[in-house]
Amino acid sequence: MQGDERYETAMGSDVHRDGMFLELWERNAPRELALWAFYSDADGSFEFERYRDDVPLEVEAWFHQEARRRLPPMTDA
Repeated sequence: MQGDERYETAMGSDVHRDGMFLELWERNAPRELALWAFYSDADGSFEFERYRDDVPLEVEAWFHQEARRRLPPMTDA
């Protein structure tokens, strides 16, 4: 997250579930998964999960926005 060195994101594809995911990781030890998002290519839906309760609301809002921006496939208009 820009301006916040406490977290980092990881993005990847899940071929078994037919979609893409975005993760928010706590950088400090112990390094832990904090938030997770999944975009389904099959139906265009999103799933969000919280793994840590201490993630600030503004960070969670930013993460949701990033997932909606980065996960759906790009289309040429």
